[in-house]
Amino acid sequence: MAAILSPGRRRILVLLALWLGAGTAHGGPCDLLGGDGDGDGICDDGSASGTVGDLPCSCPAGAPPECIAGCDDNCPWLANPTQLDVGRVGDPDLPDGIGDACQCHDASDDGRGNVLDSVLYARAAASLLPDLAAPGKCRGPGPAACDAGDVASLRAALATPAAPPVATCLASGACTASADCPAGIACDLAEELCAKNAGQACVQNDQCLSNGCCADVCADLETDVANCGACGFGCTNAHGTTSCLASECAPVCTGLWGDCDGHPEDGCDTSLETPSHCGACGVHCGPIPHAAETCAGGTCGISYCHGGWANCNAELGDGCEISLNSCGSAACCTSSALGSVAGDGPGCSAFASQSDRGETCFTAAFREDDSGCAPVAGLIELVAPADVNYNLYLTVPAGVTCQRWTGSFWTASASCASTNGMGIADKVRFVNAESCTPPGPGDLVDQTVSVSVEIRFNNGYGCGNWTLTASGGSGCY
Repeated sequence: MAAILSPGRRRILVLLALWLGAGTAHGGPCDLLGGDGDGDGICDDGSASGTVGDLPCSCPAGAPPECIAGCDDNCPWLANPTQLDVGRVGDPDLPDGIGDACQCHDASDDGRGNVLDSVLYARAAASLLPDLAAPGKCRGPGPAACDAGDVASLRAALATPAAPPVATCLASGACTASADCPAGIACDLAEELCAKNAGQACVQNDQCLSNGCCADVCADLETDVANCGACGFGCTNAHGTTSCLASECAPVCTGLWGDCDGHPEDGCDTSLETPSHCGACGVHCGPIPHAAETCAGGTCGISYCHGGWANCNAELGDGCEISLNSCGSAACCTSSALGSVAGDGPGCSAFASQSDRGETCFTAAFREDDSGCAPVAGLIELVAPADVNYNLYLTVPAGVTCQRWTGSFWTASASCASTNGMGIADKVRFVNAESCTPPGPGDLVDQTVSVSVEIRFNNGYGCGNWTLTASGGSGCY
């Protein structure tokens, strides 16, 4: 029964067929990899120097004895550390059958190192075909003939089951403990292969215990913060400490900082004193009713109330719960009576006072009590807290004259309103002059003045109360 060949072995057979064809057609060196396909002893790129790009056609000093020189990727000890089979020079779509780096794995699962590895090829050639010179590949002359018998012998050597070779990349010997390895080299218990410790010089990943050769030095990819999980993948943390645990960055934050972006490699890069991340990642402060949110010391709070609203119970949950402009016009006001006073009496006497917050309306009567010629006059004063501004509006009968206080002097006001800025009291005074014709007893027409008072919110957010005072008497104007 014919033997069933693994995919790796089948590739070797194809490879060897190509080799045979090349040697027979050109009569030159056995060119296993096609580096010198025309057999003229010169690399196929036309370079007589024996180099393609930066890769030498001969193995570098210190390479293991299994290394085979070549024009492209035939020196697995140094070239292509990704261990891919990229193919011959100028034709990356045609794999050459040799792993591009010294592979310590059993890729074909045949119980020995990768059958496509040049290590196995060199061993087979050396042990079974001692008279067959190692292929010169670029410059060295090949055997005088490359016949079918040679190829058949080599093919048989590659396809014959054998005990697993005791060899790995640059470190000889399978192992079950570090004592089985050369001095300074440890045993990778998972792979049962010898490898170098972190900090030792290396050329490729397979030399290192953690499979990480970073800048020519073995690194522990599970714990090295500069090479965490991969070479050059570093862990940083400007706001705390960091470490590499099981090939993952593990930052520890200090103060009010957190790792909120899902990238532990850049550490604690998010302030925990923002409305979006307050005290912890993803803790949002808003929305807060009628207010702008803020975060201070990792605790949510109210930055300011929206116009016309105030936070008067110091509770965060209901935000700025008091409306300071709930009315907005005199038409919506339900007026409260302040009472009445003799508007033509002597002096200017206060007779009513109210204190509250928000918008409201009042009415008051300034009576004519005597039959003399004294005018009927009154004064309305509104004092607001420092952090909120209200305006004062009066509605009076026709013929009544008003003045408003500017903060420094009295001036005429046709609208009978005072709209001073925050921190300046609003005052409006008025007078209804008596018409007298001496020496008569005076005008017998009733000069009583009925006044509507409206307090309107202007701006601010304070919870303090305003105070309204009404005074009457001819001395008020």
